[in-house]
Amino acid sequence: MEKAYVFLADGFEEIEGLTVVDILRRAGADTQTVSVMGRKEITGTLFVLPGGMPGTKHLGAHEGLTSLLKKAAAEGKRVAAICAAPSVLGDLGLLEGKHAVCYPGFEDRLKGAQVEFTPVVTD
Repeated sequence: MEKAYVFLADGFEEIEGLTVVDILRRAGADTQTVSVMGRKEITGTLFVLPGGMPGTKHLGAHEGLTSLLKKAAAEGKRVAAICAAPSVLGDLGLLEGKHAVCYPGFEDRLKGAQVEFTPVVTD
């Protein structure tokens, strides 16, 4: 089995780091992410919640994550969610007064948002 190391540093481009990890793992390579920052945590530029079920439910139920999302939003950091995951942001009250979009059927969970019916929205 091939072994691969993906080295990460604060401010890395998520798509460039994590897509490589995903492709290598799907190809069967034993892939490890390695921090070059002297600690396990790496600071990226964006907080992203992927969709899917039951993944979205698990994200919304994780107290550590929900606290982190609230703090990030309060500090004006970028928070993104895909598919059903915007419901997590809505449940946390983070979409109040913002434009938002989600997978059809989750619109009622976008509490306080101006719901859009487009593929993508940024606010």
